Amino acid sequence: MTTLGAHTPVAWRGDLLAAGLTLLWLLIVRTALACPWGFAPVTTADGLLQAIPFNPDDTWSYLSWIAQYRDGQFGAGLLYTTEPHPALLWVFPLWLIGTIAKVLSIPTLGAYWLVGLLGAGATVMLFRCAARALGLEPSAVNWTTVILVLGSGASWLWHAANRIGFAPPMAGGEFLYLDLFPSTAFLVYPYHAVSFALLAGLWWAVAVSEQRLGNREPARLAMGWTAILALLLSFSRPYEPLAFAAAYTLKTGWLWWKRSENQTDFRAGLLVMSVLAVSLLPGVVWNAYVSIQPVWSTFAHRSLALGLDRISWLTAFGGLWLLALVGLLSRRHVALKPCLLPLTATLLAIVVLIGIPHAQAKLASGLILGTALLGGWGAAAIVRWSRSLRWPALAFVGAALSLTGLLGTPSMAMGLLAIRLSPTTTIDPDLNGIVGSIPAATRGHRTVVLTDSSTSGILPGWRGLRVYAGHFSLTHDFERKRDELAAAGFNRKAQTSSPQTITPLLTSIVKKAVPDYALVKTDYETVATALQHLGWQPVSRNSGWQLLRAPEATE
Repeated sequence: MTTLGAHTPVAWRGDLLAAGLTLLWLLIVRTALACPWGFAPVTTADGLLQAIPFNPDDTWSYLSWIAQYRDGQFGAGLLYTTEPHPALLWVFPLWLIGTIAKVLSIPTLGAYWLVGLLGAGATVMLFRCAARALGLEPSAVNWTTVILVLGSGASWLWHAANRIGFAPPMAGGEFLYLDLFPSTAFLVYPYHAVSFALLAGLWWAVAVSEQRLGNREPARLAMGWTAILALLLSFSRPYEPLAFAAAYTLKTGWLWWKRSENQTDFRAGLLVMSVLAVSLLPGVVWNAYVSIQPVWSTFAHRSLALGLDRISWLTAFGGLWLLALVGLLSRRHVALKPCLLPLTATLLAIVVLIGIPHAQAKLASGLILGTALLGGWGAAAIVRWSRSLRWPALAFVGAALSLTGLLGTPSMAMGLLAIRLSPTTTIDPDLNGIVGSIPAATRGHRTVVLTDSSTSGILPGWRGLRVYAGHFSLTHDFERKRDELAAAGFNRKAQTSSPQTITPLLTSIVKKAVPDYALVKTDYETVATALQHLGWQPVSRNSGWQLLRAPEATE
């Protein structure tokens, strides 16, 4: 890897130190959040505590795919729905986690967080390498690292103004979309941490490829890494590859416009763009194909239908964008070339989030890395400026306050406090006791369990079981099925109905879902009685739950 840019032993030691401090920071925050790591069961008064500090719905969905990869499947399906559909999904980070969990024989959640930590450390190291390859001086590289690990939005200022009555309430994007910021993704989304590592590596490989091609030096290794990382990224998340390719295309367009001044840079950029296009194409085409398949199309549509108003995005990213502008202005007397890709990435993010009404937030995924690079130059420039002033103490305070506001670290602290104060993800001990009686496979297929929609949201990721309706985007026609379950007795209000009243609807659901087992709360006696009238056999029961087996599954 020494040919991928000029990196001295001092630089490598700095990278290792930065990665080590990042991991230490993540461990400290995790301890403060009082969240386990998933390697061993942790029982509290509320039940079995899960290693999920934030957004359990999405985390359980990731774990449902990991469970399938761990079981040896190459392609994963949607365990949150019972409609027939092919298992088409191959997501490299989740496949990697499942494989590691299988090889090391460790719990899936433990492997999930272990790989996430490694992904965060790798992101920091690779991104520092990318920053140096783009020509950032050591202080700017360090500030880029700070933005990566601690940077967040500026909505905390709006919230402060709202508290004293100077602004209306507003949802800041950094509090809702934690995956868009590396600092919070490292803490709550291991899957995204691995994707950020691949993206950071791609930034590095692309920068070195351009550099070596421009200097007419051998670039096969750098171009090879560009191809490999782009290919893996295209099978990791569908959004980052498209966003990065769009930013790089804009950069190449600028080089084409200026080709009369420097043909070498344009040719190097065109060659790198060609390698990127060829390498990204398989994953992009495959994801597009999957997104238009029956059942899968619901997931694809709902995944993109996420967005906020312009003000929410402006307050979320405005501080970092302003810091990036300072960085760009600090480079106005030097060559623009190192700034081009960070600049096009930042401009593209602004267009997607601010310029397009009701834009889908996912389309800006990963573009923050460009903003972080420009922001590194900006933060370093602010520090230099403060040192040149006549009153150093006052200048230091001003610089510290400015950087605190622009970096958005208070927003990150507010978000972590909200996570700490929110209810923990626990599983009812009675549910934990009875689910162990359900086999992972029944009659040669993954076991299908009929239960209420809330419990259905847990079972695929927790136990790898298939359910009828459990996730708003992963269950085909979720709202209708959720209401069907409630009307069929999987709801407290439905217990006022007689078993004869709910039997027709229950029969219809059973016919469509073809479940092997039914998991029913003990106070939902109406549905349990109706199922037994249909020939279902009780298997086990405790104080909170009862398990019944379908007639066709009875041994």
